[in-house]
Amino acid sequence: MKKIFTFLSILYCFAAAPAAAQGIYQLWGSTPGGGPDNAGVIFSSRFDGSGFKVQEPFTISTPGAAAPGNKLIQYDNKFYALLAYGGSGGTGMIGEYNQNGTWTRKADLFTIKAGSYETGGLMVFNNKIYGLCGSGGLHGEGVLFEFTPFNGGITVLHHFSGASGGYPQGYLTAYNNKLYGSTSSGGAQDEGVIFEFDPASNIYTKKADYNPATLGYIPGDAFTLYNGRLWGVTKFGALNNGGALFSFDPATSIISKKFNFSDIDMGRPCGSLTILNNRLYGASTSGGNVGFGGIFEYNPATDQEAVEYFFASGDPHLNVHLTAYLGKLYGSALTGAAFNDGGIFSYDPAGNIFQQMFSFQNSSGTRGTGYLMMNNNTLYGLTTDEGNFGSGTLFAFSHVNAQLQTLVHFGDARLKTPEGPLLYYNHKFYGTATTGGNYRDGGIFEYDPATGVNSMKVSFNSTVTGQPGTQGGFTLFNNKFYLVTRRGGSANSGTLLEYDPATNLLTKRHDFVPASGTQPYAQLTVLNGKLYGTCSQ
Repeated sequence: MKKIFTFLSILYCFAAAPAAAQGIYQLWGSTPGGGPDNAGVIFSSRFDGSGFKVQEPFTISTPGAAAPGNKLIQYDNKFYALLAYGGSGGTGMIGEYNQNGTWTRKADLFTIKAGSYETGGLMVFNNKIYGLCGSGGLHGEGVLFEFTPFNGGITVLHHFSGASGGYPQGYLTAYNNKLYGSTSSGGAQDEGVIFEFDPASNIYTKKADYNPATLGYIPGDAFTLYNGRLWGVTKFGALNNGGALFSFDPATSIISKKFNFSDIDMGRPCGSLTILNNRLYGASTSGGNVGFGGIFEYNPATDQEAVEYFFASGDPHLNVHLTAYLGKLYGSALTGAAFNDGGIFSYDPAGNIFQQMFSFQNSSGTRGTGYLMMNNNTLYGLTTDEGNFGSGTLFAFSHVNAQLQTLVHFGDARLKTPEGPLLYYNHKFYGTATTGGNYRDGGIFEYDPATGVNSMKVSFNSTVTGQPGTQGGFTLFNNKFYLVTRRGGSANSGTLLEYDPATNLLTKRHDFVPASGTQPYAQLTVLNGKLYGTCSQ
C-alpha cells in the first residue's frame, strides 16, 4: 500500500515549478539515452514539436565497454577492438588505441543496424579489417562487414538469414583468399552452419551443417588453420552434451570429428584452438576435479587427445582462449584467482607447470574477456568490469615480471543518463543523472544555455545520499531544490534531499524506513506549507 508522508518544517516546503522554462518560449527536456555515446541529451523544442534541437549531448571521454569474447587486433601499429557496448545506439562500437595512449571511437555498430551485446572480434586479411555481428542487420540475424580505419567507415558485405546461416559466432578465419566462420542457426537441423565468404566477389556460400547429435552445436569463437584444414570445437551436443573437437576441409567440405570432450572428462570448450609445437591446445569450462574444466591437447599426427591440466579451486578459469608464446600458453580468465574476478595465468606443456601470474582487482579492471594479444614481447587484453569508472580496462601485461599496466579506463566520471524533468532557475537548467559521477551513482548537473557549458555540481553516493533512479526531478522552494531517491540511505529505502545552488551544498533531510514508507516515487508537491509525496512500498 502506498503511504503519504508530510513534513511540517518550513525548511522542507516546496513551490511547484513547471518542466518547461518560463520566458524563453521553448520547451526543454532531457533523454536518458541517445547522443553519440547513448548517454542522453538535453534538447529544446517549440510547443508544437517543431524546431527540435539537441542542445547538449552527455558524452564519454573514453567510450565503450567490452564483453567476454571481445579481443584486440593489431593493424598499422595501432590496436583495434569491437566492443559489445558503447556508441550512439548503445549496441557496440569499434575503438582504436594509438600507442601514444589515445583511445578513439572509430565507428558505431548502430550505423549498420547491428544488434546488442556483440561478443565477436575483428580480423585482418589482405590489409583490410573484417568482422562479424551476431545479431541485427536487415533480417536481425547478424552481418559480415568490412571496416576502414582511416575514416571509420563500415560496409556490410553480407546479411545473415534463414537456412543459409544466421547469428554468426566469434570472428573470421582466412584461408586460400577466402574467409570462413560459423553460425549458431540455419542449416539442415537449424543448429548452425560453416560458411565461406569470398571478399573478391562478395559471394557467400554455406559449406556444411552442424549436427547436434554427432558433432555438436554452438561453435567456438573461430577456426584455427593447420595443415590445410580448419580446426574448431563445439560447446554443446555430441556425446553427453559436452561438445567435440573437429576438422573441416574447405576443399571437400568434409567435417571430421576427432573426439568428444566427455571422453576426457571435460565439456563446453571455449574460445578457439591454439597451435604450439604442432599440437592444438584449448580450454574448457566444465569437467575436471572441481568442475571448472581445464586445458586440453590434441595431436593431429597421432590423433590423440589428452588432459593437460584441470583447473583447481582458486585458479583463474572460465571463458579462456590460450595464447602461445616462447613455448608457453597464456590465458586471461573471467573468474577465479585471488579475488574471484579473474586473472592471468601461464601453462608450460613441457613441464606441465601451471602458474597463476596476476589476479584482477578493481584498479586493474576485473573479469578478463578471455583473449590476450602478443605484441613486442608484451601481452595486451581487455577486462569487462571495474577500473576507475566501472566499465573495464585495456591493459598491458609483462610475462617476464608479471606486472600489469592499465592503459585505458573505459568510461569517465562525467554525469550521464539524465532522468526526470529539468528545472529552470536563474537562467540555468538543473537536473539529475543516474550514472557517472565520483561514486558512479549519478549526481546533479547544471546547464547554462548562454554558454553551452554542462557542469557536474554534486555526485550522489547511494549509501549516504541515496540515488534517485529513473524518476528524478526537483521541486523548488525558497531558492532551494528538493528531491527524493528510491534507494540508498541508512535503510537502503530512499532519502529526501535538499540542494542549495548558491552554496552547492547537498543535505540529506530524511531517511525512509519500512515503518513509515519506502522507495518514494515521483516529484514532490507543496501545499499550504507542507510537503507531500508518495512511497511505492
